Amino acid sequence: MLYLDTDFDGCMRLVQEITPGRNALPANSMNSLRVEGQKDRGIEIVQQFDWQVPDVDDHSRRQPRNVSALGKA
Repeated sequence: MLYLDTDFDGCMRLVQEITPGRNALPANSMNSLRVEGQKDRGIEIVQQFDWQVPDVDDHSRRQPRNVSALGKA
């Protein structure tokens, strides 16, 4: 873990500087992998409910940008 004295944009600039040419690809809001990674949350929820899909997931109401990931799961 690193502490960077900057905002999100500053962190993303740093990530873009250090990842080219490396065997690394950031999974964040700047590329399509973010949704792929968040599918795990939907699978984990269903697994915790013994593979029964709950009627309501309150987290999606508070974080609507994650709904597409749940739909892909």
